[in-house]
Amino acid sequence: MKKSIQLAGLILGVTVTNIVVFSPGFIGLALTGGALEAALGASILTASGIGVLYGVYALRFKEEEPLQILSLTSDEDYKEALSRFFGKKSLREDLHYAIEQVDRLEQKKASLQQAINDRFQQGEMSHRKFSQTVLEVEQLFFQNVRNLLNKAGAFDEREYKSVRSKDPRLSQTLLAEKTSLYREYLFFIKQAIEINEEIILDLDKLLLEITRLNTVTIEDIDNMACMKEIHSLINQTKLYKT
Repeated sequence: MKKSIQLAGLILGVTVTNIVVFSPGFIGLALTGGALEAALGASILTASGIGVLYGVYALRFKEEEPLQILSLTSDEDYKEALSRFFGKKSLREDLHYAIEQVDRLEQKKASLQQAINDRFQQGEMSHRKFSQTVLEVEQLFFQNVRNLLNKAGAFDEREYKSVRSKDPRLSQTLLAEKTSLYREYLFFIKQAIEINEEIILDLDKLLLEITRLNTVTIEDIDNMACMKEIHSLINQTKLYKT
């Protein structure tokens, strides 16, 4: 999707440029003018054509750099990485949802941090505790996204289609084993998405609790139901295998 938008943008940009250069209402360069004007016009048209052709090649056919999952840092990095696997149709719906989750997490995090800043002074223990919890939750969320990307990268769409079509060249025993294997892939991806959905829900609960507070102590924070849920989720997920 992103590459299609980029390609459309390139073509639109080249088209608009040529309109401005050759339209009588703008620069008005004419191929039928003098020798210099004609040569300049031809050069611009040639450069435009080469630019479009290279853009098509670069965006459609040039091999992408291998995905370095551990080097991903920003939201856009993660969304771009997830979109790389849209060609695997069996995963596409889940991948779109995972991208939506990244956007929603950032919105929740921004709202939470604003609420924390409004409610507590910078450097105050309560401010540090809530902010640290939000950071830990964010780290857990993106750990799940990285795990999802690992599984999506390893998922073989062609093999999965062969299994689903019950390839007659394969024995029932082998088909059963392959079916079980790919069900594990799909289950893992859906499980990662479900955990991240739970994280977003817990952040919503935390935001609600913070807006309800009048006075609060560290003990009050530790005893908040949503904080207990968050820390329980973090502790459970440390055992979550990639």
